[in-house]
Amino acid sequence: MEFWIFIGLALFISSNSEIKNRLAKLERKRKDKGGINMSKIIENLIGMKCKITEGTGVMNYECFVLEVDEEWVKLKVVNKKNEESIVIKRIDVIRDITILDNKEAV
Repeated sequence: MEFWIFIGLALFISSNSEIKNRLAKLERKRKDKGGINMSKIIENLIGMKCKITEGTGVMNYECFVLEVDEEWVKLKVVNKKNEESIVIKRIDVIRDITILDNKEAV
């Protein structure tokens, strides 16, 4: 009986480490495919007026890029009533960015 418990425990530990290895590999692939590269590109847009479209293409808005890190972007959005709000979005929800004004105007 103890033998089977030992075998089951050994199988669990080996499968658990395999799962961790696969997750680490997927994380490296995600970073290689544009997560970090995208943030470096967006860093060049700090202070510029842009139009950002989110993943589905339904949500888009004009904004100023304030700050960027590896996963998040901080935006200043001005609505039709000329009210400003600060929005923090994940980079991976952004589908495309159109630069509206090359001048820094924040």
